[in-house]
Formats: sequence, C-alpha cells, structure tokens
Amino acid sequence: MKLFKIIASRGGTVLFDDRLEASSPREARNQMRTLLGIKSLTGVVYSITEIPADLIGEIAEAKVSQALARFDEGAPPPSLEEIIRVAAAEEVRRQLAELRTELATLAQSTPQAEAQPERFDPFQAPADPEPAALPCPVVERVQANVEERRRRLPRGRPSVTTDGRTIDWRAVKKLYQRNRSLKQTAAAFDLSPNTVKARARKEGWAQ
Repeated sequence: MKLFKIIASRGGTVLFDDRLEASSPREARNQMRTLLGIKSLTGVVYSITEIPADLIGEIAEAKVSQALARFDEGAPPPSLEEIIRVAAAEEVRRQLAELRTELATLAQSTPQAEAQPERFDPFQAPADPEPAALPCPVVERVQANVEERRRRLPRGRPSVTTDGRTIDWRAVKKLYQRNRSLKQTAAAFDLSPNTVKARARKEGWAQ
C-alpha cells in the first residue's frame, strides 16, 4: 500500500484535503469520490501526490543521526517516536505546499463547469405559461366596421359636406372641365366656389 495526499476543490471551495492509503492513484481517487458521496468528478479540480515512504525514512534516519550526535555531546536525545513524527510532519507540510500551489494553478486554468441541464420531474407541476393577450371584442368590432366602410366607400367620392350631403366629386370635376367656371360648377351642386376651387387645386383639375 502507498500513501497519497489528495486535495480537491470545486468552484473555489475545497471539498477534500486528506491522506489516503491505496495501491494506485486511481484507487485513491475512487476512495475520495466514495467519501465525498458523488458519482462523478465532473467540475472537480483535484491533485493526487504520492508521499514516498523512502523519503520519509531518509528524513527519519537523518533525524536519528542528529539525535545520536546530541547524545554523544551529552544532551538527552528525543524519543524515536517523536523523531519519526517530526520527520513525517515536515515532509507532509512540504508536500501540502506543493499540492496547494499546483491546485491553485489548475483552478485558474480550468474553466468553470457548465451548468447541468434541468431534469424533468414528472411529479412537479409545470410552470404556468404567460397568458396570451386576450382579444378585445369592442376593438375588433370597431376595426371591422372601419374596414367595411373603407371597402364600401368608392374611390374619388370621399367627401361629405358639413350639412351631411354626399358630394359626387367625379361629377363636379367633369362639369368643371366642360365649363371651366367655378361659380357655375358650385351653383350646380349647391357648393361654395371656394370649396370647388380648393378641390380643383388639390386634385389638379386645371391640368
């Protein structure tokens, strides 16, 4: 068995920071996933580093040598358990510093995980759609009446006098073009000469 140090985070939050014993980094990763209770590591940034037992042993031997040197000098040496514990702690701190630096680099270079699509829940009532604008019967009736009047109103005969009489301007124009007299034309249709003059100028009867 080997000893692995694992640090994992998601969205800038540390999810796991501990040591695990496993035969391989893959097994250590699976153990971490089981401990976190998640099925997938999507969106999780993690770093796995093996803590070599040989290196810890070398540090421990160095500490033992220092303790023996102190003993030769007459100073009481620390216990063997304390020597090993101090050596292991120093190595773990060094490994942790490297892991945190590597994790920070990965977090900066890895884009945030995309938001998971919303799952369909058959037991959840669907959200009410926005109500469509209801037609107004009054407005529709007025618009229909306007369109009907437009269809029935002959082109070229659009005017009604102030006293309610409908003027056949085609006939007025035809008479004016024959006699070229505003007064005679106006008198024939019981209109004022100014009214006939304004209409003739507007529609260009003299042309």
